[in-house]
Amino acid sequence: MTKAKTLGQVKFGLNEFELSSPAEQTINSLISEIKEYDPNKVTIKVEGHTSRVGDTQVNQLISQDRADAVVRYLKGQNLPHEVVGEGVGYSQPLPGTDPYADVNQRTVIILTPVN
Repeated sequence: MTKAKTLGQVKFGLNEFELSSPAEQTINSLISEIKEYDPNKVTIKVEGHTSRVGDTQVNQLISQDRADAVVRYLKGQNLPHEVVGEGVGYSQPLPGTDPYADVNQRTVIILTPVN
């Protein structure tokens, strides 16, 4: 793997950061793909995002909490890969979407090559 690969997204409701059953199912469906990659060659990066609704600082905290929730879940699955999380607030809305739209309340799971 020479460049980052986005595996999927986990959706969240407004101001939510706890994993729902559908969110866990989404992550579980990605784990088999993650296991195909050598843990010495890739890192799992989880980016937490929010919509633009609400306070900037609160959104930053929520985005980090979302990333942390997914990181905890992945680590709980005993994957040998390094798993890191980062909250990016509302700084990266999905292209072509309204920054205030619910679709931006998400985490993105990305495989990144180890340097």
